[in-house]
Amino acid sequence: MASSALSCQFTGSPPLNTDIAGIGVRISTYVQAFLSIITITVSPSLTDIYNQAFPYVIMNISVTVAALVLGFSSNPQITLQDATVAWYFTVIPFVIHIIAGKKLAHRNKLHNAINTSSWDIIPNIVFLSIMYILSAAFTLAVFRHHETFGISPECNTAARVFFFGTRTITHRWFVGMAVVYGLLLAMVFIPMILKGLLLAWLLSSMRKPENDEERQEAERQQKHIAELKKKASAEVNFEADYRSGVVVFAVLVVWIVFTELTVVKNNFAPAEGSIWQFGQIFPLIILAVPLLSTARAVTEFVKGAPTRRAERARNGKPKEREGLIATIGNIINVPPAEDEKTEKGEIEEVKKSSENI
Repeated sequence: MASSALSCQFTGSPPLNTDIAGIGVRISTYVQAFLSIITITVSPSLTDIYNQAFPYVIMNISVTVAALVLGFSSNPQITLQDATVAWYFTVIPFVIHIIAGKKLAHRNKLHNAINTSSWDIIPNIVFLSIMYILSAAFTLAVFRHHETFGISPECNTAARVFFFGTRTITHRWFVGMAVVYGLLLAMVFIPMILKGLLLAWLLSSMRKPENDEERQEAERQQKHIAELKKKASAEVNFEADYRSGVVVFAVLVVWIVFTELTVVKNNFAPAEGSIWQFGQIFPLIILAVPLLSTARAVTEFVKGAPTRRAERARNGKPKEREGLIATIGNIINVPPAEDEKTEKGEIEEVKKSSENI
């Protein structure tokens, strides 16, 4: 009640907290998003895509955790306006990874299943789920307490959001975000987690053989998987989806414009001292990791073009993608050995002979 009686000492909003929502953090987020789109579009390697996604998710988690701690501590260090800007650019990894998941779902699942390590799958699923939980908690908590949130609640009425127009923050944002995160949970994250856990279980369920018979069976399974790998070549079954990449790129540009207009519309007061401190410089330096990863993916894509054309000429267009259950069936259903086939054939012949008699 006391805070509502105070008047905001700024014409617009208090100075922007650069450690949470400064220009360096925002640029790093935007660039990583663009690099992720490029890698997803041109790389047939799920391992490369996972390696590209993981640092991006970790950075997003760190920003969200910092915003939660600084916003809801007993001595808050950020304003509602800071939290709003942070929410805008921390949503970007969600959009990128949800779209990435949809795109990867159309790739050859058999190749994905037999060429993907559980070390790639499990950490990404775990940390992507953590990112979802933290983002949902942060978003709903901020919008639920938008009147009293942060270091200068008397200035919260000046907070603005740009979403196809300049809008004030009201309780409707809390309700709307609760619906959005609920839909994401039901339609994206629960199915993703279940499929990922199923695939991880499949990859880790094979135990070491304990006797000669099991060793022979293991060798047959390895030969079976080797044959499947040849049929499910990443080069043969991969097609760069440029159209989808351009669409995602355009959506990202629009959202970046919304984010930057939100910064402008909040009319932040000038910050004291230089904004280019550790919190802004470090995110830009670590861009070297995704830059190198993307450069490698593009280089391998360009070098592999002749091989893909030759493979495509021999094998035709990629086969229709199978579902996850059918893929698991292909891996588990090992063809019988030659001696088993001979034995079954002899039994069938005996049966036919007895029927004729």
